[in-house]
Amino acid sequence: MKTNVKIIVLILVLGMINFICTNSKVYADPNSSKGFAEYDDTQAEKENQKMLEEQEKEVKATAGKSTNNYLESLTVEGYELSPKFDKQTVEYTLNTNITNNEINVIAIPSDTNATVKGAGKIKLQNGTNEIRIDVVAASGTVRTYIIHITGQINSSEQTQEPTETPEQDEKIEEKTNTIQGEETKNEENALATESINKDWIIYIIALVLAFTILVVIAAEKSQKGKH
Repeated sequence: MKTNVKIIVLILVLGMINFICTNSKVYADPNSSKGFAEYDDTQAEKENQKMLEEQEKEVKATAGKSTNNYLESLTVEGYELSPKFDKQTVEYTLNTNITNNEINVIAIPSDTNATVKGAGKIKLQNGTNEIRIDVVAASGTVRTYIIHITGQINSSEQTQEPTETPEQDEKIEEKTNTIQGEETKNEENALATESINKDWIIYIIALVLAFTILVVIAAEKSQKGKH
């Protein structure tokens, strides 16, 4: 009888350990701090497989496509760049007084299948201006050329950036702080709830184990009394 009781206790203890291990959760949410996502080995393997498939699709989509993301020429209409244009050089300066608040940037790619972004007519402001021209190759690779304009703009038609009053700044900052505070509070509440649930599971398991041990001790004492 004593041996049977010990076996039962051992089975109960192993069952409790298995329960704890089974209900241990790993929480992760790579896209948001407001929620929790439960992942097991199967789900993690599926995610890895999905990522590999997406990478293979990207490789196949760009296979055989040109990686040429150079410019054939780069000019600013009516002005000269420094240094002289070279497709290997990606940064240039326009050190001169600009006669109006708009310039025309002409950028021609070396590969006709490449796409140019950031060229054309561009509005300027007094002070330092940085013009970025992105050349996207057919394969998707990007090269960025930059034009620094440090001259003073001589024009009465200069565009002015809207300014915000101190009162508006305070309201915006207050609203931002309120939103951030609410998000932090929600995260803390979620974490606290999760912690409480785990604590209750541990308490219940501890009580069951304690009760089981008491039953075993009582059974052993009863057996000894009979002998």
